[in-house]
Amino acid sequence: MHGIVLVKGLQTEKLPDSLLHLVESEYQHFLGGTHGLVTIVRLQLDAALGPNVAFALAQELKPARYYARLNNDDLMYVAFPRTVVRIDRAVPRSSELARAVGRVFEVDVAHMRFEEMFELDHPEMHFDPQSNTGRP
Repeated sequence: MHGIVLVKGLQTEKLPDSLLHLVESEYQHFLGGTHGLVTIVRLQLDAALGPNVAFALAQELKPARYYARLNNDDLMYVAFPRTVVRIDRAVPRSSELARAVGRVFEVDVAHMRFEEMFELDHPEMHFDPQSNTGRP
């Protein structure tokens, strides 16, 4: 299982010490909009740790507009502020539920293309013909 964490979305803008051993890499990514160039931390962890790591990240997130995610090929944990939603790839409604929760935390729906995140770390970099935003 791997994780994607936008450092800017953390209250302290740094990963907690308790999760540093899970860091696989750190890189810059152009997110666009008001975010611009951001630092992303990619985590690597055993799937059994997914729920605990997701809840730990949920405690560290700023109160609005940000989330972190952990996923493998079939399962995703989306950490919103003090909230975690489990997405099962085989259950499409679980992605819909995660987007509904994300809207509560003012996350832009264009950044919640969870179905695609099973294949792509950053689907916003790829054109979505189904999107009505007209943006990649």
